[in-house]
Amino acid sequence: MKKITLFLALALLFSSACSDSGNSPSKTKELLPTKVGNEWKYVATTGGIGTIRLGKVSELMKIEEKDWFSFVIAPKTQKVIRNAADGVHVLLYNDSTKKEEDFLFYKYPVEEISEYEVNGNQVRLVATDKEVSVPAGTFSCYYFNVMYSDSTRYEEYFAPGIGLIKYVLYSDSAGFRKSITISELESYTIK
Repeated sequence: MKKITLFLALALLFSSACSDSGNSPSKTKELLPTKVGNEWKYVATTGGIGTIRLGKVSELMKIEEKDWFSFVIAPKTQKVIRNAADGVHVLLYNDSTKKEEDFLFYKYPVEEISEYEVNGNQVRLVATDKEVSVPAGTFSCYYFNVMYSDSTRYEEYFAPGIGLIKYVLYSDSAGFRKSITISELESYTIK
């Protein structure tokens, strides 16, 4: 009887020691949770001056019988997005067809590092398990490096089930990367 009790106690100890902390990438969670009312608060630092940026999923839309969501960060940036089995899709204007089209932008889940082009934007998946510490905590993230078609460059870190954890606007000059604005997650509400 003592051996059975000891075995059960050890089994419970090992199973809890190996459990997911909730901050690790999971193959079943959305890379960017899309439920109306989800909110993220970021501290954005430029030249030593910090400002607050708010991100939220503000609206559900039906487009071609698919659920799309309006994802807004601050008043300037809005993307129309949806999650699918292969990752996060973004509705982008296609210059060649002169209309908005569905593009797979952030591939997820993936096992291999990859680089790909999305409607003039260069996307590089740098890591699938990058530890990132921000005011909201420490998260295991997918790390994307994106050069947008307007030549802006960002490092973007996503924790599955939580969303965008950190994003860095940077410039490359003479082989050196210089951060311009660093935005870090301070708090979030996922519904």
